Amino acid sequence: ISDKIYDRPIGIFPDSSYSYNEIDIFDNDRIILYTDGIVEARNHAREIFGDGRLNDLIRENNEMNGADLAGSIVDAVKKWAGIAEGKTLEDDITLIIIDIIKDNPVV
Repeated sequence: ISDKIYDRPIGIFPDSSYSYNEIDIFDNDRIILYTDGIVEARNHAREIFGDGRLNDLIRENNEMNGADLAGSIVDAVKKWAGIAEGKTLEDDITLIIIDIIKDNPVV
């Protein structure tokens, strides 16, 4: 499920208004929150990385753990934007990946 709410899902500001949407969450679901610095990153031809590329990347790497997927996304965005190793993107990005894992104690 891809659900967009055009608010500030990350960060609290005194002048902000917030919306919400309820979605059922199940065991083994993954929640990914990100800021526009990812999807609006531009390459040398000024084309944006976009939601489609991000969604494809997430689907292609859905077996990765959250930390590895986050690294893969950041690396792909930097590569798209032509950012050299050790350099940063024009816009900042925030990426939060939450894996829902049912508490299953080891016996």
